[in-house]
Amino acid sequence: MRIYKTSGGIALESEGIVKRSAQTDWDAYINRGGLHALVQAEFDDAQTELTTPEWLAELIQFPPIQQQEIWASGVTYLRSRDARMDESKAAGGTPGGA
Repeated sequence: MRIYKTSGGIALESEGIVKRSAQTDWDAYINRGGLHALVQAEFDDAQTELTTPEWLAELIQFPPIQQQEIWASGVTYLRSRDARMDESKAAGGTPGGA
């Protein structure tokens, strides 16, 4: 099962079949508890089967975010701060810049 955020709304794809979701609010849609089961049930009940998966290629696909906050992956503030302090010590400065 794949969920797409597109210029034509939310699209669901499973095994090459693409259906349009009746939902329009991306954040509310993807932040529901038990998302997989809900999406599968919606897909199974959806009557609006889009003609072909190529339909997705005709629409602008957006990143799968809306209001969610994004943090850089792989680097934490603490690790970055510790590295800056180590660099400062190695250069003969005092940690914290004082």
